[in-house]
Amino acid sequence: MRNPSERILSLGWRRTLALGCALCVAACVDAADHTERSETAQAGADPVAQHAATYEAAWSRARSNEGDELGVAAASEAATAAAWLAVRTGERAWWERAREAWAEASRRRILSGACEAGVALARHETSDPNRLREAYIAAYSTSVRFQNIDGDARCVDGAREILRLLAAFRPSDAELAIIDADPNANDPSAHTEPLPPSADVESWIAQEGLAKDSVRVEDVHVVRGDATANGDAVRVVVKLSGVASYALDSSDAGVELAVHNARPAGSVGERLAVGRAGVDSITARTSGTDTVLVFHGARSDGTRVFFLPDPYRIVVDVSLAVAQAPTGPRSLGVVVLDAGHGGDDFGAWFGGLRESRTALDITRRVGGILERRLPETRVIQTRTRDEFISLEERVAFANAASSDVFVSIHLNSGEGVERGGVTTFVLDSTNDQAALRLAARENGTTTREVTGLQQILAGIHRREQVADAKLLAGLVHTGTLTAARMHLPKLPDRGVKSAMFYVLVGATMPAILVEASFINEPEENKALGTEKYRQSLAEGIAEGVVRYARAIASRK
Repeated sequence: MRNPSERILSLGWRRTLALGCALCVAACVDAADHTERSETAQAGADPVAQHAATYEAAWSRARSNEGDELGVAAASEAATAAAWLAVRTGERAWWERAREAWAEASRRRILSGACEAGVALARHETSDPNRLREAYIAAYSTSVRFQNIDGDARCVDGAREILRLLAAFRPSDAELAIIDADPNANDPSAHTEPLPPSADVESWIAQEGLAKDSVRVEDVHVVRGDATANGDAVRVVVKLSGVASYALDSSDAGVELAVHNARPAGSVGERLAVGRAGVDSITARTSGTDTVLVFHGARSDGTRVFFLPDPYRIVVDVSLAVAQAPTGPRSLGVVVLDAGHGGDDFGAWFGGLRESRTALDITRRVGGILERRLPETRVIQTRTRDEFISLEERVAFANAASSDVFVSIHLNSGEGVERGGVTTFVLDSTNDQAALRLAARENGTTTREVTGLQQILAGIHRREQVADAKLLAGLVHTGTLTAARMHLPKLPDRGVKSAMFYVLVGATMPAILVEASFINEPEENKALGTEKYRQSLAEGIAEGVVRYARAIASRK
C-alpha cells in the first residue's frame, strides 16, 4: 500500500497543495512586500530588520491586550511579519513564531478575527510538508469551534476547504473525537462557569457518559510502606482496566474495598503480604458482580480511599496514626522535597533543557540550603537521581515519613501570552482554564478529566490543611519570585493558585507545587541554563520554607 504522500502525487494533489501553500505564503509576502517597498523607499531601512521590529512591537501589543480584539489584531500582525521573515531568511525560528502568534490570535472564539487566525494557522502549517497532518487538525478544530458563531460562516467554509484538500492526511477518528468532545479546551473564554460538582465516582460516570461495562481489577500492589515516627503508613494502588465505582466498609477481618461490577485478574486472587500499618495482608474474593479486596488488620479510621484516572486506579492509604489538627506551637520535623518528573518522563523540554533534570538540580540545592538553615529538620528527597517515580508514590513517601510539608518543584511550559513567570499551587478545585491545562499536563491526563474529578478529590483533604498549604505557598512564592527577579527584573508574577495536581492528592500535610520558571520562555530558558539562576531559585524556595517554619513555631 502506498503512503499518503504517494497517493497525493498519483491523484494530482501536489499541484493543489502547492497552490494552497502558495496562497498562504503569498498573502504574507505580498502584504509585507508592499510595506517594505513603501517604507524602504521612505527610509531606506533594512526590510529584515524592519519586519523583525514589526514583529516585536506587535507581539508586545498582543501580550498587553490579551483577551480583547486589539490583542487578536496584534497577534495576527506579529504572525504575518514572522511568516514573511521565515520565507525571506529561511530561519525555522521565525516559522515557529508565526505559528505561535496565529495560535494565540485564534484562541478566543468570541473575538472578531479569531476564526480567520485559525484558518491562517492551518494554512501556515501547510508550508511545512512534514506538518500536513497538523494542518488538518488546525483546520478541523477551527471548523468545529466557529461553526455556530455569527459572522464566521465564510471563515468556516475556508477551514472546510482546507480539510477537503488535505483529506489524505486526515487523523484517526479517535483523535478527532477528542477535539469534538472539548473543542474549546484551550480557550480561556470558554467554560467560565464551573461544571456541576460530582458527589462521587458513580455520579461522575453518569455525568461523563462513560461505559458501565464490567471492568477488570488488573493489579494490586504496595507503593510505599515504611515505619514512621508516628506509626506505620502504607499506600496500596488498585489498577483497573476501566472506570468503576467502589465502597469502603469494615469487617471483623479489617477493612473491605468493594469494586463494583469488576472481576479480578488471575494474580489478584493471590494473598499479598504487607506487614505495615497494621495490615497483615490483602486478599481478594468475588461477591456477586463485585470484587472485594480485604485489608486484613486495617482500621477504618486510619484508611482513606480516592480514585484517579488515566490510568484508572483506586488508591488506598492506611495509617496507624490517625491525623489530628495541630495544637500549640510546633516545628518542622520533616520536609519532603519532590523533583518533578524523572527518567523517561522528562516533562517539558526546550532549548536543550529537560524539566526533569533541571528540577532535580534545583531540588538538590534546596535540600542543601534547608539542611544548613534548619539543622533540626530532617530533609528528604523523593528522588536523588534522574529516575521515574509514579505520582502516587511521591506523596506516599511523604506520608510514610510523617512529613510536615511537601514541596514539589517543577518548571512550567506554555504557548502564547500565557508563557513566562513563577506560579505556586495548592491542591484545591479550580475553574482557571490555564491551571486546568497545566494540571492536565502534569497529571498526564486531560482538562476534562481534571475538571470532572476535582470535586471528588477535593473532599479528602482537611480545611486547616489547605489553610496551612496556602500560607506555605505564599511564602515560597514570594521567596522564589524575589530571588528570580534578581536576574530577570521583569519576570511575571503569576501568583498562588489552586489546581488538582494528582501528585498532591492524599497528602496528610500541607503540600504545594512550585512552577519556578517557564522552560520554554527564551529568556528564562537561558537563565535556567546557568548555575547562578538555579541557585537563586533554590535559595528563594528555601527561604519560603524557613519562613513557614518560623510562622508555625510561633503559633500559640
